[in-house]
Amino acid sequence: MNKKIDIKREKIINSDINELKVVNLQKCKATQEVIEKLQINFDGIQEIINEINLSKNILSEKITEFKTMYTELVKTNNTKIFLFCLDSLYFQYKSSIMDLDAMEQNRKFIMNRMYSDYYKLYHIIVLELNEKRILQIELKTYPQYKDLDVLYEYGTETIKHIHSDILLILHKLYEKFKTNQLNVQEHVDTKKSVLSISNFLNTLKFDNGLLENQIMLYINYMAFFQFSQKKILVRLYSKMRDFNKDIEEYLNFKEIISIDDIRSNKSDEYENMNSMNYEEKYDEEYDEEYDEKYEKENHREFIRNNINILNIPKYEMEENISIEEEIHSPENIQDEDGVMIGSIYVTHNKT
Repeated sequence: MNKKIDIKREKIINSDINELKVVNLQKCKATQEVIEKLQINFDGIQEIINEINLSKNILSEKITEFKTMYTELVKTNNTKIFLFCLDSLYFQYKSSIMDLDAMEQNRKFIMNRMYSDYYKLYHIIVLELNEKRILQIELKTYPQYKDLDVLYEYGTETIKHIHSDILLILHKLYEKFKTNQLNVQEHVDTKKSVLSISNFLNTLKFDNGLLENQIMLYINYMAFFQFSQKKILVRLYSKMRDFNKDIEEYLNFKEIISIDDIRSNKSDEYENMNSMNYEEKYDEEYDEEYDEKYEKENHREFIRNNINILNIPKYEMEENISIEEEIHSPENIQDEDGVMIGSIYVTHNKT
């Protein structure tokens, strides 16, 4: 009888151990994948930086065309009235130079911030691991970050190296975590009386859990940095792309401006401005955040197309223009003038 109980107990213990093995392996795999994901995402950020640098050079060349054109025209048209007319071309050149300089300042500021993030995090990780004797890491020498000089460039390669060193430390921490997991499992598998060392095993698991949390904390620091960097770099690249379109329009404009090109209707100009803002805000190619908003628009369209399902007579629809507001499942809030469906107000057609 006792043998049967022991066999049954052993099966339960082995079942729990096997389940523990699966969970541990899944956690290890997830941690390894996350570290690799950081490197992949960082490579994507580097590609954006390369595109920004390329766009900067292309824009600089195109803007130089304004100056070249102005210089050539002034040589052969140097009377007072012609100089007065050509001054607008020089203004276009100077204005474009100022816009490009502003973007270049922004680029330097972003790159400086990237180095600041990784430089400070690297020192925090190394000092913390050495003080707690989790790992002994040699502190490499990198250019000291100067908080007051926010436009100083530390170089893309330097940023790459310090980023790689942080990931290398994370890999070492992960290997230590995985080794600790195996040690706990080895104690469970080899010791006859697991019950007697339960507190010891619980402490080992607790310490290793702290290590895992510390790894994930560093990983999440890196994830936040990369998320912020990618977002602001994409925004800068979008500005440069739009600026490039404007320069192309100026350089390739073939018509002579006259009074016929001046619009008398102000509403047309406002519509064009709103249209430009709309296109900039909802550029899916460079900002995936607005996918959810498009989905909400489709939801609105679905409600319009299926309005008869709600057993409501013919209505005129007035849509709430706030795109930030969520569309929930239709809840009919009715008054004398109409009915509220989610965030869409439907008015009765009184005609």
